[in-house]
Amino acid sequence: MKSLRNPLIFGTLGFLFAAGCIVLITSGTAASLLVLLVLPFGLPQGICSNANQAAVYVQAPHEEVGTAAGLLRTSQYVVAPLSLPVCWACCSGNTRPITDCTRWPGSWSS
Repeated sequence: MKSLRNPLIFGTLGFLFAAGCIVLITSGTAASLLVLLVLPFGLPQGICSNANQAAVYVQAPHEEVGTAAGLLRTSQYVVAPLSLPVCWACCSGNTRPITDCTRWPGSWSS
């Protein structure tokens, strides 16, 4: 059986590299370079997704593989939209509770 750890480590290193690339973005960064920034995020995402799916197939009992795979995908679809407000709250310097909608994008007032 092949190890699932190596693709997950490689994917994590790819995400760290992509995050480092974001730090280098300035207002003068060309749009073409921003388009190329999709690759360092897309490749590790595909690698990690495949490795996680393979881990489900390896660890779940044979008769419950379909259920386990469905739960994995459902949890990803449910958690992904919830991550945006958390990232916004952590990165915006907002000190108000996240339920205070006066600071949401589009509702800022000067």
